[in-house]
Order: sequence, then C-alpha cells, then structure tokens
Amino acid sequence: YVWIGITSALALGVHAVGIFIYFPFLVVHWMKNKGKGLVKIFFVNKYFWTTSGIVFASFPVWYALNPYGFLNYFGRAFVSIGALFGGTPEVDVAGTVGAQFSFFEKFSFYGKVLWEYEPVLLIIALLSFVLLFTRRREIFYILTSFIVGYYLIIGPIIGGNGLRFEPRFILPAVPFLHVRRDRVRRAARSHTR
Repeated sequence: YVWIGITSALALGVHAVGIFIYFPFLVVHWMKNKGKGLVKIFFVNKYFWTTSGIVFASFPVWYALNPYGFLNYFGRAFVSIGALFGGTPEVDVAGTVGAQFSFFEKFSFYGKVLWEYEPVLLIIALLSFVLLFTRRREIFYILTSFIVGYYLIIGPIIGGNGLRFEPRFILPAVPFLHVRRDRVRRAARSHTR
C-alpha cells in the first residue's frame, strides 16, 4: 500500500492526469476487502488511509514545484464542477468565459474522436471489454475504472470551453484500450479458418 501511494503520488507529479491512476487502486482495494462493508473498507481501514495519505500529502509538493500546472488542471475542475451544479458560467483559469457546450456534447466529444481516429481500435476494444466482462470481471473493473473515470472527468466534468476540448487529451486512455484485444483477433481468425 505504501508503494501504491508513492507511485500514485509520482504519477500525479509527472502530470495532473496521473491522479486518475488512483481509481484502479480504489477498485482493487474494494475487491480485496469486499464483504466487510463500506465503512470498514474505506473509512476505518489503515491501509486505505496510508495510501491516500501519501497521495494527498504530495499535493503541496507538486503545487510548490509547478503552481501553474497544478492550478491549471485542478482550478478548471473546481470551476467546471461548480458550473455543473448551477454555479457561474465556466470561466477559464485566465478569466475568459468560454463557449458553452451541452452535456451530451461534452460526453460524446472524445468518443467521436476515438471513432474518427481509430474506429477499428475502438470496435476491437469494445468487443474485448465484453469478453473480459464475461470471463474476468475483476480485471474488467480494474481497467475500466481508469478509462471511465478519466473519460468522465475530461469530458463532461471539466470539458467546457473550446480550449479544453482537444483530441490529444484522450491519449492516456488509449493504452488501456489495447489490453485484451489479442483475444478478439484470435477469435476472429479461428472463425474465418
């Protein structure tokens, strides 16, 4: 748990997107302690607090080393979350009001990007996730926790003005889409022979 905390903190230090690696940890921790109840799994579990403490204790260090980058990402997230719940219009960190998008536009933007850039990868990834769900559900939950968490955060939650919607923002999720695609290919080849 200490090692997970240190590596998650380092991932956050490399780039703010690194915090999303914390989602798979939460899923694995929950699966490891399943059946103990939510309070015992998260609120009174010393291992959970050790890992979380290391990750969140690193925030001041990363802020001190890169205040612009830290505020750029986390500041946008807080402003966008406020706008989701009826707050002020989404304001860029620089103070400019960006174009507003509907929730559906925010939600679907990166799906459209994946479809336009790599439709074959997307189809194979979706098929492989269906196979993974039916055969190795634990692995499915771990992998999709990062993809779904990342997708929701960069799309509907902090995506709000044209400056924040860029196709390159989906790149951290692409390696996770490659996992288990070999099974789909092998199955397709065996049916064509």
